[in-house]
Amino acid sequence: MIVSDIMTKKVRTITANEPVSKAFGMMKRHGLNNIPVMSEGLLIGMITIKEVLSQPRYGTSVKVSNLMFMPPTISEDESIESVVSMITETGVNVIPVISGLRLVGIISDHDVLGVMKEEFEEVQVSDLMKNNVPLLEKNDATGKATRLMDYHKLTMLPVINDRGLLIGVIYDYDILKMFYKPREKAGVRMSENVAVGSGRSINPLSSPINVVTSSNYESLNPNDKVSKALKIMLKKDLNTLVIINDAGAPVGVLERRKLINYLNRKAGPRGVLLTFSGLKLDYAMNQLLTKVLRDHLLRVNYLAVGLNKVKVYIKPVHEGAGVRKYELNLTIYQRGGGVERTQKVGYDLRAVFDDALTDIERVMIKTYKKKRYNLWRKPRE
Repeated sequence: MIVSDIMTKKVRTITANEPVSKAFGMMKRHGLNNIPVMSEGLLIGMITIKEVLSQPRYGTSVKVSNLMFMPPTISEDESIESVVSMITETGVNVIPVISGLRLVGIISDHDVLGVMKEEFEEVQVSDLMKNNVPLLEKNDATGKATRLMDYHKLTMLPVINDRGLLIGVIYDYDILKMFYKPREKAGVRMSENVAVGSGRSINPLSSPINVVTSSNYESLNPNDKVSKALKIMLKKDLNTLVIINDAGAPVGVLERRKLINYLNRKAGPRGVLLTFSGLKLDYAMNQLLTKVLRDHLLRVNYLAVGLNKVKVYIKPVHEGAGVRKYELNLTIYQRGGGVERTQKVGYDLRAVFDDALTDIERVMIKTYKKKRYNLWRKPRE
């Protein structure tokens, strides 16, 4: 699968000389978090909700050019694994897709996670959640929420009562709504520093967060599967979910970027993706087998460029006296279309996987040497 298979082709853009208030209006109206900035048909930058939130107190005279940045770009024939790697390395969750000098689409973490849901079926929320998240109380000022979000690089924070139980959440998007309120009938697109529900100019940062705290939120338990969380995230287009314990107290958050980072860790050198099926593996064993694959590919790094995906199917074939025997079927897909398969049986799953990889490694090295030899023997014209 490549970028063009899942990218969004219809892209809303803005120019650099437009006011930032217009950018936020587009974000609010169309549910966007990122807008490419164009000039004479060429991509010159990107503005995101993060930049808008970091400096909320400006007038309509401030231009998009003051807050935009130049994002990384990718071509439409690149692999999805390359997108995962780029998002992880840059922290940008929406990447413009370029063909020549033309913007032909965008691809996001939402697009990638939508086609890789099966990778999270056996991963628990506790394995990927962010702990020690700052908590807010309902009478805290909005300015405190803004500072904490910016410092901890979060898009949402939990709000608790005096007993430490979750009563709501506050999103960065809701804070921005306090700064920009449409006044289209008056002939003004957006007004500066006008609190929602108020007819007078005040400083929204001093308002208590209960003005924008949402009691309509999704929460999960640390023991839930990440696949369940991802289903909610994709359906409701949420970047972050709050995680609560059995008593109802927040203990962390789960972010889409953590899921992307997990996919990147699973990928071997040069974007080789490892997937498991059959026997349900716990997180520790999954990580151990991933490390075994990385070690093999590092030894034959010159072959890794030709690999695309490694699939592993595991099933127990005997169990008794506390000992389990495994059958492991390994399939390696090469970028040129070639496929190598092998099967191994044993009691130590790590050793069985290592033996299977060693077998295929020998075959691939032999094939590689044969191709080099034939190329050397080919008469020169």
